[in-house]
Amino acid sequence: MRYTRTMLLRFALSYVCLLITVSAHAATPAERVATISYRLQTRAVALCSDLSPMASFLIADEKSPIVTIVVPDAPAADAGLRAGDVISTINGHAVAGANVADIIDDALDQGMIALSLSDQRHLAFKAQQGCGFAVGLENGTRLDAYADGKAVAVSSALVSFTRTDDELAVIIGHELAHNILKHRDILDSEHVSRGFFAVFGKNAERIRQTEEDADVMALYLMARSGYDINIAPDFWDRFGARTGAGVFSDGTHPRTKARVARAITTIAAIRAQQAKGDLPTPHFAPLN
Repeated sequence: MRYTRTMLLRFALSYVCLLITVSAHAATPAERVATISYRLQTRAVALCSDLSPMASFLIADEKSPIVTIVVPDAPAADAGLRAGDVISTINGHAVAGANVADIIDDALDQGMIALSLSDQRHLAFKAQQGCGFAVGLENGTRLDAYADGKAVAVSSALVSFTRTDDELAVIIGHELAHNILKHRDILDSEHVSRGFFAVFGKNAERIRQTEEDADVMALYLMARSGYDINIAPDFWDRFGARTGAGVFSDGTHPRTKARVARAITTIAAIRAQQAKGDLPTPHFAPLN
């Protein structure tokens, strides 16, 4: 399955069924990921160099007209779109038998999305600018997440491990930071191995530096998006205790004590900027 701007994340069929059939429920992992990733990418948009209009709702798959997730407090939700709604037309184009994701992407490029729904309602809303990265939820038992320069994936186990949305924002923000800071391109240009030889010499050092920068950038994304950055030190401490990212670290990722210390230092820097009335801004941010 290819990622599109419409599909902010991937999720298992069981999540889709739950979203369609349950009207009042606690947020599912898929909803949490969609909401947090959208919020980070639209509220901290000034920290991104490459912008793209973002959809504030998801469909079941590329060719499905069924809305499965609507991001709260975003344009689609404000216009009245609901999970379970069935789309008939988008900007006047019928979706039956078509690639619905492509039609939505075309509408996003126009800046305005007008929907006709199967229940005869008609909705229209603007597309918000954002960092433009797809964020995926993937079934898995490992506490794992990764970024590939264009998209982000977070394991269902890692989502479940987070106790609050603020903790999950630490993870999603970290992976988004890798893409925003173009770490994949940088490591490729330096011929840094990320395979078997990643743990040796310069490779491990450069990878670890990108991880450290991503930790820092994540807190700035969170601060600009209204998440509680104060939880980061305790979260990284708990995460390290669970994953063994201490003395047994392979060198490509920061050890837990260093990670916690960096979080504390970064939080202090952010609070100092806020005390002056400045927007939290890291020195390496590709500002607009």
